[in-house]
Amino acid sequence: MTTNTCVFLASIALEHAYKELMPMFEKQSGIKVEADWSSSVDMLARLKGGEIVDVVALSAQAIDALAEAGVIVRGSRLDVASSAVGMAVKQGTPRPDTSSLAKLQAAVLAAPTVAISTGPSGIYLAQLFERLGMMPALKPKLTVVKGKPVGELVAAGEVALGFQQMIELQPVAGVDFWPIPDDAQNVTTFSLGVHAKAPHAEAARQWVAFVGSAAVVPVLKKHGATPLRG
Repeated sequence: MTTNTCVFLASIALEHAYKELMPMFEKQSGIKVEADWSSSVDMLARLKGGEIVDVVALSAQAIDALAEAGVIVRGSRLDVASSAVGMAVKQGTPRPDTSSLAKLQAAVLAAPTVAISTGPSGIYLAQLFERLGMMPALKPKLTVVKGKPVGELVAAGEVALGFQQMIELQPVAGVDFWPIPDDAQNVTTFSLGVHAKAPHAEAARQWVAFVGSAAVVPVLKKHGATPLRG
């Protein structure tokens, strides 16, 4: 690993967009981004366990929590993009009526199998389903997916109804997906933060600045995210 390196620990939420942005940044700056993609749960455990990287990509809420814990430099958070929660069925399967919270609840209870992620959308949905009193009926048929897109299980026919961020459902072939209704919706902000012990602090700052520039906006939009900078 050379000094012209930025070690980037990132959740899979914006993986496809970052993979397109990394060579653009390397060409512009001469700095190579070495990315490690992981689930949000594993990332938090690794960082709280003392792992040192240069830049971290997680939800804004998680970045703030890590800054409070001294892992991320306070004030270094950059909000990159946002995404609503979506749901998916296998392509060719009729969409259930989910035009309201009540109809969403009925569709989830009627589905033979349901999957959510371990990321922000999954945490939110688990709390929502608990608040609605759905969990006793839902638990026997609920799969919590870690480290891979929920849409892959839906496309393979392993689950009938899957939930994840819209940006994570979009790249998956073989699914039909749409946002959950407004009265159930939760929008997540995805952010970057510089590690407090970043071994390549200047490279880290340059990578964050690039991701906050106007050049990345078309790439984020292409991958279904709503850009918040540039």
